Amino acid sequence: MMKVRMAAAALASVVMAVPMAFGQAPGIAAALPGTTCSFFPADSVFNADISALPVNAQSTTWMGNMTQNANLHPDLGTFGQWYGIPINVAPTPASGVTPTFTYNPESDHPAEGYPIDQNTWIEGGPAAPSGSDRHGLVVDKNLCKLYEIYNLQNFTSGQTPQAGSGAVWNMNSNAMRPDTWTSADAAGLPMAPLLLRPDEILAGSIAHAIRFTAHCTANAYIWPASHQAGSCSSAFPPMGARFRLRSSFDISGFSATTQVVLRAFQHYGLILADNGSDWFFGGSTDDWWGTAAGSTVVSELKTIPANQFDAVDESKLQAVAGSYQAAASRVAALPRDRLHFGLSNNPDQLSWMTTSGVPWRYRYLYLAGGVNTSNPWQNWNSPPGAYAANFMNSSGANGYVPVFTYYELLQSLPSTGSNESDRDFSNLNNTSTMAAFYANFKLLMQTAGAYGKAVVVHVEPDLWGYLEQRAGGQDASTLTASVASSGFAEAAGIPNTAQGFAWTLLKLRDMYAPNAILALHASAWGSGIDIASSTDPTVNPASVADATAAFLNSAGITSNPYGSTWDVVFNDLDDHDAGWWEAQGSDNANLTHWWDPTNTKFPNFSRYLAWVGELRAKTARPQIAWQVPVGNQYYLTMNNTCGHYQDNVAQYFISHPNDLFNAGLIAVLFGAGNACQTTYTDTQGDGVTNNSGAPTTDTLGYCNACNTQASIYSDDDGGYLRVFVGQYYGVSAHPWKGLYTLDAYGGAHPADSPPLAGGPSFATPLARAARAAPGVNAPQNGLILDAYGGLHSYGSPVLQIGQEPYYPNLDVARDFVFLPSGTGGYELDAWGGIHPFSIGANPMPPAAGQYPYFPGLDVAKKIELLPDASGGYVLDAYGGLHPWSVTGHALPVPMAEYGYWYGQNIARDIWFAPASTASLGSGYVLDAYGGFHPFWSAAAPPPPTMAQYGYWYGNDIARGVWFIPGSTASTATGYTLDAFGGLHPFTSPAQSLPAPISQYAYWPGRDIARAIWGA
Repeated sequence: MMKVRMAAAALASVVMAVPMAFGQAPGIAAALPGTTCSFFPADSVFNADISALPVNAQSTTWMGNMTQNANLHPDLGTFGQWYGIPINVAPTPASGVTPTFTYNPESDHPAEGYPIDQNTWIEGGPAAPSGSDRHGLVVDKNLCKLYEIYNLQNFTSGQTPQAGSGAVWNMNSNAMRPDTWTSADAAGLPMAPLLLRPDEILAGSIAHAIRFTAHCTANAYIWPASHQAGSCSSAFPPMGARFRLRSSFDISGFSATTQVVLRAFQHYGLILADNGSDWFFGGSTDDWWGTAAGSTVVSELKTIPANQFDAVDESKLQAVAGSYQAAASRVAALPRDRLHFGLSNNPDQLSWMTTSGVPWRYRYLYLAGGVNTSNPWQNWNSPPGAYAANFMNSSGANGYVPVFTYYELLQSLPSTGSNESDRDFSNLNNTSTMAAFYANFKLLMQTAGAYGKAVVVHVEPDLWGYLEQRAGGQDASTLTASVASSGFAEAAGIPNTAQGFAWTLLKLRDMYAPNAILALHASAWGSGIDIASSTDPTVNPASVADATAAFLNSAGITSNPYGSTWDVVFNDLDDHDAGWWEAQGSDNANLTHWWDPTNTKFPNFSRYLAWVGELRAKTARPQIAWQVPVGNQYYLTMNNTCGHYQDNVAQYFISHPNDLFNAGLIAVLFGAGNACQTTYTDTQGDGVTNNSGAPTTDTLGYCNACNTQASIYSDDDGGYLRVFVGQYYGVSAHPWKGLYTLDAYGGAHPADSPPLAGGPSFATPLARAARAAPGVNAPQNGLILDAYGGLHSYGSPVLQIGQEPYYPNLDVARDFVFLPSGTGGYELDAWGGIHPFSIGANPMPPAAGQYPYFPGLDVAKKIELLPDASGGYVLDAYGGLHPWSVTGHALPVPMAEYGYWYGQNIARDIWFAPASTASLGSGYVLDAYGGFHPFWSAAAPPPPTMAQYGYWYGNDIARGVWFIPGSTASTATGYTLDAFGGLHPFTSPAQSLPAPISQYAYWPGRDIARAIWGA
């Protein structure tokens, strides 16, 4: 495998980390850098979230025999150390080579051979002892095939290499190794997909298992392994065993990058792949491990106690024999890559949701009216059940997961008792009421089954809290309920207890709607202590959660002899805005509905999240926060009147998504619980309101005239949810199709924009420039320039390079520009030389006619091409602007005025006004400190001096500039890129400053940002 030059200017590489901003929650396993290849399909067992799987019955026994090391040990490091295993990336070779294998019968012999040569990097490096593992891992980036070799020996050109074994995988397939076959790993598993990689850490998401070793393994293997190499008894773990970090393990004290790894351990775990030292887990060889950030991760991972892991039982995950495919669970249908948001949304409100511009993930609706009443939900449309069917269909058609809050029991008849708890309990024990209730629930299940897709049914939210209180610390089997006694056929033989009631609902789901996701409810007050309102600082949230979890577990979470168990746990914070409660005089020294956003006083957010986290740990179920108050303290709209009451929960939740997700929450569903509460629509019908410009102080709510922002929306919350949830999802009103920044290693990073596919990944900082291809799809595809003149395509469709200049190992390429037609363009070298290139089969553009040239002087910086493609201008390092022409065209006129700093290498970027011509040109030059300098030709009016922009006098950190489409010489706005990836808005006089960028790559203290571009 060549390391420097491949066809079409593609630099072959070893996978290396490209530092970038992090903080995303786990998602789909990322493509390998330098390729568009993902490691196995998304439904592969390696990519399966195991956080809800039960603990393996053998966990304690196995763990007791894996005590050689008290803590985890990361087996990875830099190329200087030769720790870890390098992953090679290569194009399909003209002719590969197949080694002579020691374990030949269990090795693959692909027709194309293995894409290896003398430059293939192996575990331990070329000087590794011949008897060591010497793993060689290669990904064919064109075919997305993975080639792995054990004990690959050094060999010379033309020689057949020697190796222990070889295995080949199609990474787009879940096909397993043949049963009893080894691979390059003892368990018969692939290695590269199970290595810890810095690029994933820095992207904030690791969505796959990590391979690890144990000192002695059982003489057995379990799926997904296909081979064993053990010599110990069944008291030791077998190959293929999966282990998970406990969700109760507190990761908050670790660095943000280490938390990414620990979340992966909690969601995807470790998989036993080979014999070795206990708890040694594998990673790729990468120089990032030697950086300050990488060293911190390594050091912190060495402190993770092994006894905080449990073996899990994934025996029921296998979908098909001979396949790595994991059976889809109901919960797998819910988005769990990050925290998601949804709304209470009735049928007549759907248009608001679909036109908000926000990609909401959930839409919920109450089903109420009771049974044995005159107005049950099933009769709200015709035929019976159509109301629910219509809601599911309209939700699914718009990409929302439908959620029903099934709230029937309290409103059912007859109903006796002086309070809600008594009325619920009397109905639960009334045989005729419960027979009708089960029939009603059966209809909902049948309707959901006909829908066929994921639908969440949140069952009786208040009932479980009342039952928990009635149980008085006992389990659900101690409470009476009419189940078999109701005479309902499907309940026959099931105990007449609250536990039996829960089992019956689950049985009905299994029978009629296996696609339905059933949710139990954890009441914040069910234990007798209200986590959501108590001001008592001695309240222990873990103890409170343990009591609630124990009751819910007994109600069908832990087991169900009649079928499946509950899938999700909901909780609610409050059914009114805190400002409304305050107005009723409900707050006192012992309770308040206001949560302290500084997490100093009680109640507060930290305590709530500790409660949620413990619920998640003890129920082993994803959590969803439901009916979250909509009020905010941001807009002037929120003046504590009907429909405009303040609350601070929405603001905190939206601004702390990772904290919520880390606690176990997968979704937050906003909704007003009662009349007069704040909503996200114009329920009050009062249009845009800003309280005459006066903020509203609420000292109990920690607000001293804090809601100072004027709203432009008629929404009763001032538009808070649509604006800030939209920002969370990267939705904005930015007037562009896409904005991106380039790092020194070739990485293209979105700035409030959709991500880009493909692109190069260089082991060293070779990237020099990037531009989008002209046309309507820009910047969905384009080119990235390396230092040697190689052009690399990103995005779709892939641009095939026809002919191009190339200077092997000479760092001289500086910039390039596309022809307006997109059929080719021109590259600029460091000395001012201009060289044409072509795209695909298009002819080469005409050569440059006249152009500046500075032989031996590395001063050429940027090149621009005029809209008529007759020529353009070159910017030198000192600010000089030099006209150049295409053969057959006259030189453009020289600039009459421009900034110039002789001998000072501080010119960084250039922008020409779109209306510029060969005789009439103007624009701006960016200097190294962030300053803008207008230039213009003699016949052109001078552009105005920039009014607002970032400026760092004496600090050489400005790297690039991008002008928003539609900018002119007199009305210019855009963003400056600093050396660390920061993006700073600028504007010319009389123009509004562009909105700040909320999501972008940032590398504090690392001068690796190289370019900014977009369309």
